[in-house]
Amino acid sequence: MTLADCDALMASARSLDIPHLGWTFHHNCPPNMLINNSGDPPTCGVGMTLAPTEWGKLIQAGLAIPW
Repeated sequence: MTLADCDALMASARSLDIPHLGWTFHHNCPPNMLINNSGDPPTCGVGMTLAPTEWGKLIQAGLAIPW
């Protein structure tokens, strides 16, 4: 991943309203929060569309509930 890749990834996350907390859950360590659709073989996040897994959707919904 290059600096430009990282910048694009952060911009994409902001545009999709994905909070920074979402990046503490790596997509290659179960339970996976993101679907790794970055290629075959998978790359380290380059080209991912940031689609949540079922686990990711559960966490996303849980974090959306006000305290």
